[in-house]
Amino acid sequence: MDETLKIEIPAGVEEGTAQRVSGAGSRMRPDRAAGDLEVTIRVRPHAVFQRDGDDVVCTVAVAFTAAALGGEVDVPTLEGKAKVRVPAGTQPGTMLRVRGRGIPRRKGIGRGDQRVVIAIDVPTNLTDRQRHLLEQFAVEGGGAPPPRRSLMGKLREMLG
Repeated sequence: MDETLKIEIPAGVEEGTAQRVSGAGSRMRPDRAAGDLEVTIRVRPHAVFQRDGDDVVCTVAVAFTAAALGGEVDVPTLEGKAKVRVPAGTQPGTMLRVRGRGIPRRKGIGRGDQRVVIAIDVPTNLTDRQRHLLEQFAVEGGGAPPPRRSLMGKLREMLG
C-alpha cells in the first residue's frame, strides 16, 4: 500500500541527516502498532551555491576594472541580491565574507556566513581605443605591450 506523508524538515538540516517519523513505519503484524519510519535527507546540489557547514559559498565574476579600482558588485544570496564592496587590488580567488547570509543554524541562533570567491572577468572583444589604453597601461606598469600582428600574420594564424 502506497501512502504519502508530509514531513516537516527543519531549516539548516544537513545531507545524510536521519529524521524519525513515529508510527509511520511498517506493521509487522496486524495486532501490533506500526513502527517508526526513518527518512534520510538528501540535499540536491545548487547551480550557484555550495554548502560548507552553515556557510554557503559562491563564485562571482567581477570586471577586471572593478577588481583593480575597487567598487561595489551585486552578489546572489539565498534571499536575492546584495551589494558587496570589492576592495581595490582584489586578486582572482580572493574570498569576501558576507556575515549572516548563510544557512540557518539548526541547533542555535543565527545563520552562517556567505563566502564569495572572486573570479576576474577579462573582456574578450576590445575596441581599438580600449586596446590602446590597455597597451599604455602595460607600458606604464613596466611591461611591454603585446606585439601587433601584421595582416599577413593574422591570415596565417586564421588559416592555421
